[in-house]
Amino acid sequence: MGSALKAIKAMSNFLRKALRNFLIITALVIIAAIILTRSKSTRDYVTPPGMRFPDNLPGERSE
Repeated sequence: MGSALKAIKAMSNFLRKALRNFLIITALVIIAAIILTRSKSTRDYVTPPGMRFPDNLPGERSE
């Protein structure tokens, strides 16, 4: 019985580490996305007032 308890403990420890790593990576990806969308290159588009981002990418035709 003790070995099963040990295995469960090790598994939960592993899951806790994996979850923490996943959350850290997710946070870094979100921060990178915010930095990229706030960089100057995205502000070069002419957007109508009240719109944050253009609906279509530059070079695309809107029908």
